[in-house]
Amino acid sequence: LANNKLSYPINYTDNTGPDISSFEFRWSSTGTYKTNQNTQFVYSVFDDIGVSGVDLYYSTDNEATWIIIATNIPITNGGWGNSYNWTIPSNTPLNNTFKVKIVAKDTTGNSSTRILGPYTIIDGSAPTVTITSPVSGDVWDLGSTHNITWTISTPNGVEGIDIRYNNGAMVDIIANLSTDPGSYSWTIPNS
Repeated sequence: LANNKLSYPINYTDNTGPDISSFEFRWSSTGTYKTNQNTQFVYSVFDDIGVSGVDLYYSTDNEATWIIIATNIPITNGGWGNSYNWTIPSNTPLNNTFKVKIVAKDTTGNSSTRILGPYTIIDGSAPTVTITSPVSGDVWDLGSTHNITWTISTPNGVEGIDIRYNNGAMVDIIANLSTDPGSYSWTIPNS
């Protein structure tokens, strides 16, 4: 007994993996993602001894195999609200079995895992648009009506089309279309 204090040695063995209190895969409200799409993982991880880092993976075959996104990502912000930005690779197979996984590790070698999904992956290639009318050299008089025509090649369909006219001083919107009719009848303003 020294200074009226007693000391007893305590042995503590940590057998519990970190607590992954939240894990989100962001920027799709529908569960559908595109190749080449920028995404973000947001996660909060805690441990009684200390978190050594997290690993992120994705699977395109319903968890049969996992592909590394990043490993040993340090935990900041006291464990709250950590994030990691990632672009879905262009060669990701198009399917509806896409999943993401976080593995959190503590300093004693324990780990915890959370998996999200399945999500749908669609082709993120930009549409190809060819304007077929007017063509270079066409002269359209003020007040006249002409068809603007085009063709579109896209792997995922058309969500909308904006037709715009650049009059040299500013860009005017001619039409906002929710489908692809392939043409639009336009009467050229007199001014």
